[in-house]
Amino acid sequence: MPCLAWSGVGAAAALVAWAVYVAMNWADLAGQLSVYGTRGDFLQPLFYVRNVLSEPDRYTHLLNVEVGRASIWLLAIGTLPALAWVAWRARSLNAFGDRLLVTSAVMFGGLLIVVDSTKTPLYAIAVLPTICLALSGCWSRIVAWGLARGYAARIAVAILSLAVLVPLANDSLAAWQVDFAESGEVTPYLALGERIDAALVPDAAVLGPERWWWALHTHRYRSLRALWFQWDAMQRSGQQPNLQDLLLGAGAPNVIVNNNIRGDVRAFPDTLQQQFWAFMDRCTTLVDVFDDPTYLRIEIYRISDPLPVSCSP
Repeated sequence: MPCLAWSGVGAAAALVAWAVYVAMNWADLAGQLSVYGTRGDFLQPLFYVRNVLSEPDRYTHLLNVEVGRASIWLLAIGTLPALAWVAWRARSLNAFGDRLLVTSAVMFGGLLIVVDSTKTPLYAIAVLPTICLALSGCWSRIVAWGLARGYAARIAVAILSLAVLVPLANDSLAAWQVDFAESGEVTPYLALGERIDAALVPDAAVLGPERWWWALHTHRYRSLRALWFQWDAMQRSGQQPNLQDLLLGAGAPNVIVNNNIRGDVRAFPDTLQQQFWAFMDRCTTLVDVFDDPTYLRIEIYRISDPLPVSCSP
């Protein structure tokens, strides 16, 4: 069986496995997608039409690139010709590598175009390895062509290569310098995690944002959003859930509230937001606060034990 056909079989096998998993847990998927609003309207045909039509928005930032960022312009200008060259080479039956590149570009690029509705430039990193391979392959072919010709062709290729490499090297060095300087100003993740840990009830469970799970992985860690998803799924099924029951049922005396929690909860129904903040106001005590320049304001709460009368639902 041809290589491309085997690739299709492998992709189909993965998709079928995920489809079965999603079908068995459809209510959970619907609950998770609710926090993203219209980003998960996969059953609406217009969802895909809007995504395709708005794909150019992902790259509008290139129009505002500084004139000095030559490497960005080289990438933007050279990508399509390089991919077209790889696609042309892929016609050969023996060009397995080229066909894999084309397949990768179509698969990842197609998913971004059709499925992603945020059009965030950062997500385009999924196709960046394919683009880099196509660009390097195309340019190496140009260099090989020039070396096989006369003296004048070699000089021309050498000049063009320098015209490409010098801006790339210059921009790469500038980016490295910026990253190196900023890395010295960023609060170390694990160091701040140790400070948070010192404010928690030792060896006790924690409710908080997903961000701090790894730093506090010695604790039994529960995501607050996971409980919010459960509440939302219960409400969608016709129940009248009380978030306080879910929070207390987690058996976690420690609660971490940061900018992620304060922002993410707004994507859920107003009733859930009211129940969450009422619980934090009536049933917990603020034990520590960190105003960090990198991770912003982090508040450590402890659930009261015993619960005060004001904590009654």
